[in-house]
Amino acid sequence: MTALLNLQFLAGVLHSQQDESVQKQINTATHRLDFGSLQVNKVYTKSFSVKNPFSVDVTVESVQSSCGCAVPSLRSNIVGASDSFEGEVSLTAPGYSGSIGKQIVLNGKSQDLPFELVLELIGEVHEILEIKGDSKWPIYSPNSPGANGPKNDYRFQIRNYFVEGHFPIVSVDNAKVKEIREVEIHESLAASGVVGVWEVVLSKPPVWKRIIGFPNMVELKVQQEDQSGNVWRANSSILIETARAVIFRPRVLRLSDNEEDVCSCEIFVRELEVKDLTFSAIGIDRQVILPIRNQRTEGRFFRFELLRSQWREILEDGDRIQVSFGNEENFWEYSK
Repeated sequence: MTALLNLQFLAGVLHSQQDESVQKQINTATHRLDFGSLQVNKVYTKSFSVKNPFSVDVTVESVQSSCGCAVPSLRSNIVGASDSFEGEVSLTAPGYSGSIGKQIVLNGKSQDLPFELVLELIGEVHEILEIKGDSKWPIYSPNSPGANGPKNDYRFQIRNYFVEGHFPIVSVDNAKVKEIREVEIHESLAASGVVGVWEVVLSKPPVWKRIIGFPNMVELKVQQEDQSGNVWRANSSILIETARAVIFRPRVLRLSDNEEDVCSCEIFVRELEVKDLTFSAIGIDRQVILPIRNQRTEGRFFRFELLRSQWREILEDGDRIQVSFGNEENFWEYSK
């Protein structure tokens, strides 16, 4: 009877206990360790202190890691009810860029009841130099509307992580570098370890195909020297697809002092019937479909409306608009 009461009491404590760890079941808890921005192939060490989520004394009997790249160490395998699991994790970042997720599992018993504490290791791995480009950019034929101006150019970014460097050297095999300029680092990029951003503008070569949807492959090579004399390199192949010009005319209307401003937009279409229209904000790292309302077709114009607050919020990190209907993809580039 006493053992039964103890188990009932323990179950009640486990159900009621709440802290920063997330309990998945009566004898399981999870704690996340965020390593942040990591450099490829570099070793990082992070300490952890996780309050005992089980509210009873526990004994760790085994520690398992999901890979040899994550090596844990515990300061003690006995943790009191009011104490914390404490130790360190040594994590070796892989030799490729991208998000990682590893697990370390602490197994043991608490008053003869098995328990499991899972440490989730997350992080974002980066090369020193990375090329961030778009897969699509408008390339117009000379006689199409909007053929003149910057819309004929293709832009991408060079991002330097962790180590500040001198001006980068860029070469391409089938296009011409028109401009390289250093740009302001966005807060989100700075938080991920970016210390330098350069925007590269390529001029559209005349040999590129102008057939709608025809891909043009660009081979990019970047080289940069840091302050210590080390040379970093990055190579990338970017597929650029052609697009057709569109006549896009946004207008802003104020409804009243009590109503939110609305941006009224109109698009000239070649065909009277418009199907499956989407209106998206495009940036190097994102494509967000904008919610449109009050859609209507008037002659050869397709008209709709956007809330200006949504416009400003979603386009904060974008630099152009993509309008798609049917099999066509059209672009409108805007200035912030």
